[in-house]
Amino acid sequence: MKNAAHPERLTVGIKKSLKQALLRYCEVTSASPSAVVDRALKEFMTKTHGKEKEKWFGLPGDNYLAFSEEQREALWNKAYCTELDKPQPPEREAHPRVITPRQRGREALCRRLREIRKKSASHG
Repeated sequence: MKNAAHPERLTVGIKKSLKQALLRYCEVTSASPSAVVDRALKEFMTKTHGKEKEKWFGLPGDNYLAFSEEQREALWNKAYCTELDKPQPPEREAHPRVITPRQRGREALCRRLREIRKKSASHG
C-alpha cells in the first residue's frame, strides 16, 4: 500500500500473530521492525526471483525495485500500451460443429448433436 506521508515507503500489513513474533524477535535482536521486514522482503525476492536471473522490463530485479512507484507505474503503462498496439490475429468464423462454452452442458451437447444430425440428414 502506498504511504501518502512518505511516497518512497511501502506500508505492509502484518497479521497479529506475525506482528507479535516480529516484535519479540526485534526485542531479542535489538533490530528495528522495519529493518527486519526489509531484510525479509529482500531475502524473499532473492529466493523467489533471483537477482541475476529475473528481469523486469529488461532490468535486473534490484534495479526495477529501486525505482519509485511512479516510475514503475510508467513502465507498466508503457508495456500495457505496447501490448495493446500489437497487431491482433484476424477473427475467424467458427466451424458449424464447434461447441461453444455455453453449449458444454450434457443436455446442450445432446441437443446440438441432434441438430447437426438433422441438418446432415436433410442435406444428404
